[in-house]
This record gives sequence, structure tokens and C-alpha cells, in this order.
Amino acid sequence: MTMLDSNVVTGVAVGVAGFGSGIALAYFAENQIVRAEQRGSDVLSDSTKAKMSAMFMEDEVMPETGLDETVRRMEEALAKAKGEDATEEKKEEESERPAKVPKDDGW
Repeated sequence: MTMLDSNVVTGVAVGVAGFGSGIALAYFAENQIVRAEQRGSDVLSDSTKAKMSAMFMEDEVMPETGLDETVRRMEEALAKAKGEDATEEKKEEESERPAKVPKDDGW
């Protein structure tokens, strides 16, 4: 009762090929992630990894990366380039700065 003409065979072949290539692409992408972790690649910083994991997890806290953090890292890089020690200045600034209060999410 079933008739297999060239259109049905072509459609099934395209569907199977598309499914197989999708599986192969997902397998390849997962292997690239594992290989990058084995190499110790620094493409993603720790803060970026934490942000990405916090987006999808309820119990994960997103790290605070405001303007203060960026300025602090820039000052440390400049001090390191000049050969100075920025840790003493950092300790003095932290003692003067008030503690940050977490934002209320409304619940």
C-alpha cells in the first residue's frame, strides 16, 4: 500500500542527514570545550565563567563587576607595569569604603 517514490526517499534522506549532522555538530562542540579546558585556555576569565553559570543557576551568585572593580583592576595593571605595589593602596581604600549591601530582589 505504501509507495516509495523519489520524493519520499529524498525527504527521508535529507531528514536523516540533517539529524546526523546536528548530532555530529553538538558532539564536536562539546569535545572542543573539553579540549580547551585540558589546554588551560584563558579565553574565558573566571568572572565570565561565573557569570555564565550564574545565569542559569538559582543558587549561584553573580559576581559583582561594577565600575569600581574595573577601575581597581586597571590601577593594579598600571602599578604592575610601573613596578609598584598596589596592595598597600588597595588596603587603605577598602578600609575607607563602606561595606556593600546586597540589592533586594523584591521577594
